[in-house]
Amino acid sequence: MHGTHRAVSSEHLPVYLDEYVFRHNRRGTPMAAFQTLLGLSALHDPTTYAQITDHTRQPGQPDAH
Repeated sequence: MHGTHRAVSSEHLPVYLDEYVFRHNRRGTPMAAFQTLLGLSALHDPTTYAQITDHTRQPGQPDAH
């Protein structure tokens, strides 16, 4: 964490961990991460700050609209 981020708050820790897992799982194929993000961005609405900081929703669960 120290090599990538300057400071990590407990509030945002789950998001940082999700990013780490995403990068780690795609470390062998660098373009796969870009292609995955590009594909996801075409299919989903942007994530708001309120959604990122919502601690009531479990990681991996869809948002309740």
